[in-house]
Amino acid sequence: GLQIANRLTSQITGLGVATRNANDGISLAQTAEGALQQSTGILQRMRDLALQSANGSNGAIERSALQGEVAQLQQELNRISDTTSFGGRKILDGSFGSQSFQVGSNAYETISVSIGSAATDRIGINRVTTSGGAAQAIASGAAFSATSGSAYSSTSFNINSKLSDGDVAISGAASGSASEVARAVNAKSDETGVTANSRTVATLGGITASGTVSFNLSGVTSKSKDSDAATVSAVVTDTTDLKSLADAINRETAKTGISAVSKGDTIELVSSRGDAIQITNYAGSGGASLQAKSFDGADDVGTASTIAEGGGARADGQVQLEAADAFQVTGMTGGLGSDGFSELDAVNTIDISTATGAQDALGIINGAISNIDSQRAQLGAVQNRFENTISNLQNIAENSSAARSRIRDTDFAAETSELTKNQILQQAGTAILAQANQLP
Repeated sequence: GLQIANRLTSQITGLGVATRNANDGISLAQTAEGALQQSTGILQRMRDLALQSANGSNGAIERSALQGEVAQLQQELNRISDTTSFGGRKILDGSFGSQSFQVGSNAYETISVSIGSAATDRIGINRVTTSGGAAQAIASGAAFSATSGSAYSSTSFNINSKLSDGDVAISGAASGSASEVARAVNAKSDETGVTANSRTVATLGGITASGTVSFNLSGVTSKSKDSDAATVSAVVTDTTDLKSLADAINRETAKTGISAVSKGDTIELVSSRGDAIQITNYAGSGGASLQAKSFDGADDVGTASTIAEGGGARADGQVQLEAADAFQVTGMTGGLGSDGFSELDAVNTIDISTATGAQDALGIINGAISNIDSQRAQLGAVQNRFENTISNLQNIAENSSAARSRIRDTDFAAETSELTKNQILQQAGTAILAQANQLP
């Protein structure tokens, strides 16, 4: 009995310590979750600023002022990450990792808690951007083929993500487009957790002679028809100012999905859907050129293609794959580029001093909010687990104490009853003896 009672005592005292440990776990999780909630508020403010900067009503001075506030918010995010601590231990700077909380009276009865970094260089969006390829040209009377047409005419690849793997295959005519690849990726986003955006940017330039410039312009996919093209015509009086041609292109935007911005002696063409930008039947003294650009329009892709009289050119867009968690793309064919892992575009790289930077920042901030929301969800779940653990520990301790009491403690009711019985018997015996002594 003594051995059993001592074993129960060890269990009961251990359960008391385990309960305190679990309460410490709840307090730590609440501390981290509260700091992450504040970080989410900061990111939401940064998102508002990015949306404001992306608006065309703002100029360089206004965007610079908005970026100044973003820089301060980036510093505050880092300060929260660096200084949030529990019991002297930092919990949001990435050093906490995964720790075990002893929530039982015996060895290895633990609950693991993982907390990642909330620093600006560790949260954001994971991306892979396809190469797309250089603009392709055709001569007068020729048509685009699989070699002179789309980089996405036959495309396939596999996405290996945290959720699951997903195969994406696009098999179409020479007129396949980045927009179709993006749609195929998004169709499997529920499986992979990876989404896609497509965009086509190209520069039309090389117009060296004034006069009338005309061509057929279309935003091309595998389902496009010749009748989808719009005829663009404008009189160019100054080859260093192509605004008249840009205006003519914009008048057909509803049909082509392509917008134009005059930049002196060049025009930036953009298909926000990611359809290929295709020019055919070009007519104009001196010819022209078409240069494919990167997703954000900042860099050239390959070399410019010369558009000859009566000929044409085509620029394919790029596809940007995005996910909150890291992923891998394998088996890439077509114009996608080479296999590889996603790269993190982090919050510390955000710069909304330009309209393009503001647009890019939105994706990064959305990814960062998703990162933090995921951590907060895990912390909320572990808090609930700790609370259930505490309830169970208290139940075990209560029943173990009752069991030990039955072994070690006196049953006062039984002993009192026995004492009363013995007292009655003693008193009865005494009375009988007294009566016996009175007999002669």
